[in-house]
Amino acid sequence: MSDADRVRAAAEAARRQLVDDPLALRAPLADPLPVLTPADDLDSWFVALTAEDRIVGFFQLEPDLQVHRYSSFQSTRGSVDGCPPASAWLDRVEIGERARASAGGDQELGEPIFSYDGSRDRLAWRVPVLGGPGAVFVAGEHVYLKGG
Repeated sequence: MSDADRVRAAAEAARRQLVDDPLALRAPLADPLPVLTPADDLDSWFVALTAEDRIVGFFQLEPDLQVHRYSSFQSTRGSVDGCPPASAWLDRVEIGERARASAGGDQELGEPIFSYDGSRDRLAWRVPVLGGPGAVFVAGEHVYLKGG
């Protein structure tokens, strides 16, 4: 069994125990994403629950696959209202394009790395500025630059 299969199975088991929203219970699980530390070591796993091209919630699982947390984006039970587009969190190409647009043409950027900003509960894509300190962070629909 692959890491992705083990992570997905753990997220499915956690969903049966922790989730009571009917939409989130039947939402497909996206492919697990490793969450990396600033040193690029495995911190945790991110598994999104998607419906109608939106993320309704996600699990963050520890490396041993214990639940760190479940979080829901839903503002209304059984609905995707208020949920962010799945591509804002899951589409690495779109995330890289948004980071480059935010940084402007004068900074060369590396590839997006799913990580966090400061606290491990502030999940975000980290897009390193090449040849200098800092990174562009993309957290859903929010994009911001942080210096070294």
